[in-house]
Amino acid sequence: LIGFLNDTGIEDKNIELGYVIDPAFHNQGYMTEALKAVIVHPLQQEFEQIITGAFARNPASVRVMEKCGMVKQDYTDEIEYRGNVHICVYYRKIQE
Repeated sequence: LIGFLNDTGIEDKNIELGYVIDPAFHNQGYMTEALKAVIVHPLQQEFEQIITGAFARNPASVRVMEKCGMVKQDYTDEIEYRGNVHICVYYRKIQE
């Protein structure tokens, strides 16, 4: 197992996805390939929107979302993780 991608929340016709990959496998395109493959099915079925988020200080994760055709949203959130507060940016892909 080098990482995972899963739903972190479902509300109405929106699904939020989260992902993580072992640092030993960063910058090899694995997560971009996985996210591209996963976001196709929900948008062809019942979901109208897929949302993903990343810490603003994680440009690699932001690039993954952008490479998957996701669009940055105008809102952010503060999330506490391991005793530190991080700004989280959000991206989305809508049903075409």
